[in-house]
Amino acid sequence: MQLRMSLHPFVVVFMVFWVGILSVFLFGSLTSDGQDALSLGAMLLFGLALTVVGFYPEAFKAERLIRAALEAAA
Repeated sequence: MQLRMSLHPFVVVFMVFWVGILSVFLFGSLTSDGQDALSLGAMLLFGLALTVVGFYPEAFKAERLIRAALEAAA
């Protein structure tokens, strides 16, 4: 049995947009005085970490529950 879980397409599009915009501003601030680079870098890492930490533990838990339910039904 194979089980596939993924992020909702809207979340993927939003994160690509958000990370893209932050990356543009981050690289722009690195070429200037660099005062905002730390906060922009932190926002970038926070957005990526929020997505990963929010998705994978829940996906693993859901996979365990689904497999247990299917084994109990069989």
